[in-house]
Amino acid sequence: MARSALRITGRSAVAALALTLVLGAAPREASADASGLCRAFSTILFAPTDIILGPAVAAHDMHYGMTSQGDPILLQTFAAPLAYAWLLSLQAGGAVLRAASGVYEIIPGIFTLFREGPSTPLNRSQDEAWALYSNDFGPCPLRIGSSYQTINEN
Repeated sequence: MARSALRITGRSAVAALALTLVLGAAPREASADASGLCRAFSTILFAPTDIILGPAVAAHDMHYGMTSQGDPILLQTFAAPLAYAWLLSLQAGGAVLRAASGVYEIIPGIFTLFREGPSTPLNRSQDEAWALYSNDFGPCPLRIGSSYQTINEN
């Protein structure tokens, strides 16, 4: 009995494989989208620049935060060193998470090669954040020195 069940299961597996091959070989319009892979490798490649340029980005974010909030000058003076240290640590942590999200985005990026439409980014806020240099080359975003503290239009 066990032998006949294996024979039936083996036949169904061969039939399913044959059906998949026949349907997969049918001509259809190409729908590959490499934007997910491009975004993943761009994220992995440029995440270290966020750590290297972290001191400049943290200084920019600190200046932006202190001047836009209207804090008293005494508070700005004494809080500046602590704020800078805090923003620098957040910048380093954000860069590590950016690199990790790029690694995790490789697998979905491979799957979008075989279906229509781009996938949404895992680290969406990074696309909207201020950066020292930011440009979209078609589906491949280029962000160098991204800020993880502020999402503004500067």
